[in-house]
Amino acid sequence: MTTIASFDVLGVPKPQGSMRAFNNRVVHAKPKALMDWRGDIAKAAADCVTEKAERGTPVWIHATFRLERPKAAPKRVIRPTTKPDLDKLVRSLLDALTGICFADDSQVVSLNVGKRFAAAEEPCGVFVEVLR
Repeated sequence: MTTIASFDVLGVPKPQGSMRAFNNRVVHAKPKALMDWRGDIAKAAADCVTEKAERGTPVWIHATFRLERPKAAPKRVIRPTTKPDLDKLVRSLLDALTGICFADDSQVVSLNVGKRFAAAEEPCGVFVEVLR
């Protein structure tokens, strides 16, 4: 496997929800914070991408989301089991990488992702590695 991109994005990870129907119309709710987060991911990926995977080429993604630790969370707990949902964090990540690291997110054949609390003095964000 060849690394296409490897980068770290600082900031509070934002989940991307599903489309939802309202009065028989599909509503695409994309708040500014989500669009800013996706833009930060896209910029970081574009700055370090070595090549875009051609359509039809399989892509592997490794990512670790670092979330802010709530003050009430015991120090021994390192993995959050509360929101944001991991699948929604991945949705915003893949949408941000589409067109930069790969042509379509259907090319992603493997996801190795996790979420954890950021350690003391460590910033929130996500570390991403894209391979082909």
